[in-house]
Amino acid sequence: MAKPATDKRTGPRKPPTQARSRARVENILKAAGALLGEAGYDGLSTNLIAERAAVPVGSIYQFFQGKDDIVAALVEAGIDHEYMLFPDEGHGFAKPDNRMVFYTAAEKFLARHLGGRAED
Repeated sequence: MAKPATDKRTGPRKPPTQARSRARVENILKAAGALLGEAGYDGLSTNLIAERAAVPVGSIYQFFQGKDDIVAALVEAGIDHEYMLFPDEGHGFAKPDNRMVFYTAAEKFLARHLGGRAED
């Protein structure tokens, strides 16, 4: 089972002061949020976040201690997210029943945030 993310941040290593730094942090958080939805907490890593955000991994460590700190920053920012863990799965959803549960949850999440509709 995944280690739950903490709601307490250890604090940024270096607060972004320049516009370019603030934009980089925002880009890191957007990438992390998207990856959480795709890969879940267990599949999240600073290397994947850096790749998705198109920044060197060292840039992440300028601003955050690690993935727990990034997830806590998402929570602080009020960015909605959901974790889906299935004890009988690894990365991804190979079992059809688990995939259907995931697709249903994703449909509801997207409908809630994009103003669409979801089937019940």
